[in-house]
Amino acid sequence: MDINSNDGLPPVNMAHRSKSSSSGHAKKSVRRLTVAEVAKEHEIRKLQELIHDDELNIDPDMKTNGKLLVLLVILLAIVSFTLFIIIMACWVRTAQKQTDTTETSKHTDICLTKECVLAAASIESSIDYSVKPCDDFYQFACGRWRKEHSKANLSESITKYTLFRDHNQRVLRDLLEKPIQKNELSSIQKAKTLYASCMNEDMINQVGSKPLQELLVSEFGGWPLTYDKWEESQFNLLTIVKKVNVYEHSTIFNFDYKVHDTDSFQRMLVLDKPLFGLHFLAYYKNEKYRPVLDAYEEAIYHVGKLLGFRNATSARDEVKALVNLEIQMANFRQENSSAIISSSIPIRLEDIHDNYSQILDLRNFLISLMTSPEVGVSDFNNNDTIIHLSRWYFQNLESLIPSTDNRTLANYIIWKFILMCMRHGTLGEKFQSIYNTLMKPTMTMHEHCIDETTKALGSAVSKMFIADYSDRESYDIVLNMAEELKKALDHILEESDWMDEAAKKYAKAKNSYMKFKIGYPDVLENDTALDQMYINYTFNKDTFFQNIMLIRKERFYANLRRFRQPVTNDEWIVEPTHISVSSYSTKSEITVPGAVVQSPYFIKRNPMSLNYGSLGPLIGMRYIHWFDVTGLNLDDHGNRRPWWSARAADRYVRNMKCLEDQLANYLVKEANMTVKNLINQLASSYDIGALKQAFQAYRQWVLSRGEEEANLPALNFTHNQLFFLSYAQAQCGVYPLEKLKEALISDVNFILGEVRVNGPLPNVKAFSETFECPVGSPMNPIYRCNVW
Repeated sequence: MDINSNDGLPPVNMAHRSKSSSSGHAKKSVRRLTVAEVAKEHEIRKLQELIHDDELNIDPDMKTNGKLLVLLVILLAIVSFTLFIIIMACWVRTAQKQTDTTETSKHTDICLTKECVLAAASIESSIDYSVKPCDDFYQFACGRWRKEHSKANLSESITKYTLFRDHNQRVLRDLLEKPIQKNELSSIQKAKTLYASCMNEDMINQVGSKPLQELLVSEFGGWPLTYDKWEESQFNLLTIVKKVNVYEHSTIFNFDYKVHDTDSFQRMLVLDKPLFGLHFLAYYKNEKYRPVLDAYEEAIYHVGKLLGFRNATSARDEVKALVNLEIQMANFRQENSSAIISSSIPIRLEDIHDNYSQILDLRNFLISLMTSPEVGVSDFNNNDTIIHLSRWYFQNLESLIPSTDNRTLANYIIWKFILMCMRHGTLGEKFQSIYNTLMKPTMTMHEHCIDETTKALGSAVSKMFIADYSDRESYDIVLNMAEELKKALDHILEESDWMDEAAKKYAKAKNSYMKFKIGYPDVLENDTALDQMYINYTFNKDTFFQNIMLIRKERFYANLRRFRQPVTNDEWIVEPTHISVSSYSTKSEITVPGAVVQSPYFIKRNPMSLNYGSLGPLIGMRYIHWFDVTGLNLDDHGNRRPWWSARAADRYVRNMKCLEDQLANYLVKEANMTVKNLINQLASSYDIGALKQAFQAYRQWVLSRGEEEANLPALNFTHNQLFFLSYAQAQCGVYPLEKLKEALISDVNFILGEVRVNGPLPNVKAFSETFECPVGSPMNPIYRCNVW
């Protein structure tokens, strides 16, 4: 069943079950109750109201169509029968209700709204009752779901998140593929045109690399590897670096801007080492990855061949020299940690000038760029400061440049630009085939073009999205949830055993400054301001290459034009179409985009136990970042200011070592491996804090409400149990074996659902109490790791 569908009910398992008081294990009930005992008149009346046309959102026009009427009758019969059976099962399972000491009082009413019935059916259809929840909660919560989704021949992972992502992609695709209307905002018309140009494969293949070759000559003087009129006498290193940089692309170093580390209302320019062609430094440093470098070199050679070599005889040597230059830069020796910390301190341009020779005249590079007509910061001068990271890299670079010929430098810089163009898919299928073989991207054509459009004109796409998929009432509920989470964190901080009193006091003060952005920014309701954002963009559906170049160039200049403008609180770090809760390292705020405020993480009329269980930890996880190693150097305004004591830091490391050891002994049976990588360990620590925070927030909400929520039909679970089930079922997934192993040993940004569930829950006391897990059982160990 599609996790975002509300159009039908999945099959309901009719076996009568209840939970044992010791382990939560399901077993058959004492006897089967008769229909007469359960089919009470008022419940039948509720069912009849539930399946009314208006409740099911059935178009009235269908009633006039004979064929559709037949389908309607069949549908209603199926839904009526299924709902009736669910209600029967509900009373059967009440025979042996579990008790939960943390719940205030039992609620005997049954929730029979459409949302409650669908939620109950969805939860039921995922559970594997053959597994005890105190033995393996992940398999208990997700077993049947995983079995159902394992039937396919898996080449990619299938998770609740990937299904949600795919649903969101379909929504955005439908919006972007709607025909342009003359009365639409110009920004929306531009978004649809850009998307259409990206999808216009025939035209992209027809023009091929011609626009690229024209730009290489007109802007950069050509690519020496392929252009026989390249003039070495006209080559100036920093000039060509700057020309490529205005297309938002780094070559031999990276130039960017960010919010100031010690003043979160000020913007700063940043110089840093670049991203290399293969991105992962290990490819350049470890001889075992030599085949990857050989493939990289071969790809560059074939790109040059497609563009037409200037000299086929020397081409191999030129390509090899280009790759060797990148290998040397990637292997520059790094400095010690104290030097790295000092490099994050702002430095005046005048001081930068004193540190480098004319070969790497970074001061004039920055001044000429910032004072250019396209940027217009005319007062930018020697007294301005920048963040100069990775100074060791620049010192090594300055030594390398004199020993490298200009042709190799030019070949490398232009290659980085061409690689960027290939990543966008602007050069046609021959070039794309080379890129795909090398980089192995996983996006489909539609996904790629949606990504291009939302990155370039995110606010315009979001405007279309919120018109059909926003709900202010839902956003208000989520804001209230976030405020409850904020109050709950004070309780979590107070119980922390690794923070000293000074750290707790500072953390609570920091927590009081936390702000929330839910749904979408107000600017999306201002049509004039929205169109003004993209006033300099003009697109044509037949010129995808030119469209992308315009976007990159204009976005680069637009960002720099804001250099003197203060950072305001109304700036959003992600678009409403983004499908993850986000936080920003220099601002004490959490953003919950509108796209997240929907199934499977939030449904307005669902029991709040389910919403707190699925969406609550997502918000909480971003919260926890602000109070552990991620936020130890950030104050309440996001400025760089350490606030941990040495004692607190030592205790935190001790507790993290406990979690590391615990996970190192946790066996993922499918892979026959334990959890060995850092990213899973950190995620598990965040999840522990987020779960405790979200559960505390839910109980606060119940207390303020004055009573427990009405029970879900057909399920023998309390709402405390439903909270944890909701969390676990949001992590359900199946994975190809190779992906499973990769996630356990390498620091990829990919965390197994099993680890997200069975990793933190044994360390959450409320979980074992809720399911009455025996001490010493897998989900209730004798010793817990109290990271939070």
